[in-house]
Amino acid sequence: GRWEQVCTKNLAEAFFADAVVLVEGDDDKGVMDGIAARTGMFEADGITVASAAGKGHIFTAHSILRNMGIPTIVVFDNDSGCRQRTLEKPSKGPGMMDPEKQADQADKDARALNRKLLKYLGLPEDEFPVGLVGTVDSTSVFAWDDRLEEALVRDWREWEPKRQDLIASGQGVDGKNAATYALAASECTTEPSGALVEAVAAARRLVAS
Repeated sequence: GRWEQVCTKNLAEAFFADAVVLVEGDDDKGVMDGIAARTGMFEADGITVASAAGKGHIFTAHSILRNMGIPTIVVFDNDSGCRQRTLEKPSKGPGMMDPEKQADQADKDARALNRKLLKYLGLPEDEFPVGLVGTVDSTSVFAWDDRLEEALVRDWREWEPKRQDLIASGQGVDGKNAATYALAASECTTEPSGALVEAVAAARRLVAS
């Protein structure tokens, strides 16, 4: 179907890799590539970061990689803050749900998708997994506490100001922009910490064995 085509397009490079970091979107790819570049490009290790173009599409993308026998680390947002975000940005318009109900629904959906994803990957179901969840066969699973954006704020305070500087100087583009995210990650003068370092280290372990 169409998703297989989308997946195949996004995974094209991945088919020739020794290992793959499967992320939700291009921004995540930008950050992961940018962090890795600080100590040596992922490519040099035979690792490719591939975007699934959405958390819901990780299933198809992963099954293709698994069928090809390519070791993979699946990295996704656990979206634990989605209830609060939905409350802060209630959608307007006629016939819209009550903001509280909307927020509850967003929270319920996030929990359900996390459980479904872990179950599919062969790991114990968890509503809000955090960090390196586990490894089954040749697949590792890593979840950001809420979202990658929050991890960047928490574990790398210089990243956001650096991104703003790049935009202000015309080297970067505002909004979610993979190239700008990657540039900010590779050019920060301070080192990332916490989950950001753990995720990249877990990815490198796929080819270390």
